[in-house]
Amino acid sequence: MAEVQLEKMVARDHVIARSKDGTVATGEEMTATGDNGKQHIILTSPSNAQVIDPKKNTVTGPFITFDQADGTAHVVGAGTMHSEPQDGQEQNGPMNVSWQKAADVDGAANKIDVTGQVVATTTSKDGFQTIATGQRAHIDLHKKPTTQPASTQPAVAKNAGGMEMDAFKGKEVAAVTLDQDAVVTSTLPDAQGGVLQQFQLKGPTIIFRQVGDNGLPAKSVTVPKPGTMLVRDHRTPEKKKPDDQGSASGATRFDWQKSLVYVEAEQRAVITGDVVVVHKDDDPKSPKVVMNADKVTAWFAQPAKKQRATTRPAKSDPNAAGQLKYIIAEGGIVTVTRENAVLEARRIDYDPLRHLMTAIGSAQNPVQFTSADGMETVQAERVIWDTITWNTTFQHIVARYQPPKRAVQAAPQLPTTAPVIGRRRLKP
Repeated sequence: MAEVQLEKMVARDHVIARSKDGTVATGEEMTATGDNGKQHIILTSPSNAQVIDPKKNTVTGPFITFDQADGTAHVVGAGTMHSEPQDGQEQNGPMNVSWQKAADVDGAANKIDVTGQVVATTTSKDGFQTIATGQRAHIDLHKKPTTQPASTQPAVAKNAGGMEMDAFKGKEVAAVTLDQDAVVTSTLPDAQGGVLQQFQLKGPTIIFRQVGDNGLPAKSVTVPKPGTMLVRDHRTPEKKKPDDQGSASGATRFDWQKSLVYVEAEQRAVITGDVVVVHKDDDPKSPKVVMNADKVTAWFAQPAKKQRATTRPAKSDPNAAGQLKYIIAEGGIVTVTRENAVLEARRIDYDPLRHLMTAIGSAQNPVQFTSADGMETVQAERVIWDTITWNTTFQHIVARYQPPKRAVQAAPQLPTTAPVIGRRRLKP
């Protein structure tokens, strides 16, 4: 038989197509055209066409196209994507993404763009449920590293009859950018469906990086614009592990005007630009504590390391990952306010493990503390504020001021004789 190339094929009524790599496409109608051995496939269905690869990754939408010539794929209209965990990310469950407008994959440019009320959800093995939303999502892809030696055999042309429907095969996600009202919320629910622990990030743009420019793992989170971070921990002390008793219970909110950069390898977030930190304990009678600073650096709990079956289980709580462990506020004058008490210094540290807030100064630039009743102002090189008792300790006092006590005036004495008013004498 003479060799032939596909020019055009139209299939209708419950179409099922299988590619040579095991990908299965289903829909009500499929149109395939060929030009110089490169295929263009259009798959449509009023009730959503569907493409499933051998790893069970799934894409659905009313209008799906694949173009082998330029390595692009498009989903026009509302659609969904189901993604199984990639190699090295088995600690997370599958990710489900939905959108209302379109999804565009450019294999040659290594990018995916999703638009229109994007919602991505996933659940980790330790029970945290994560929801990411935004009006747009941009995904940068990176070619997976390979240890296979380069082939010395001459290239062989692909079979023109084999369909290619995986526009980014052999690639991994390098970075994800959420745009326009981006919100990421990771929640560990309690038995009643309430919030036991929660981490939330808001901003116009949120960037999640998985792989660096050199191809090596480099996980980080960046909010390059004003935003908000909320950390909540409502576990009771008896539900915490011994190594996690110092995590800050209650809710802590961070607001900033410039940026936030979080590096997972260091478990550290650097927040800049008129930073405001507000902490509120779970006790409804406890007043909130407010911190203002130009720059805040926050350290978080390390995730529990996997232990071998022959060793003892880790003492640390795997659910403690993401909880606050230490804070340093600095830049200009840092202020902490609780009720009417005010602490001012060039740098203030907070250690939740020891429940201590330490303001650091010097003889030339002392720390200043004003009591809640306004009856005492102390300047010292160091002030330690206990966040349990809210008692203060002063080290190397530079100055101390207490308003002078007002003199108590004696009560007026009644006259012993009746005063005379006119000609009449009043009886005392």
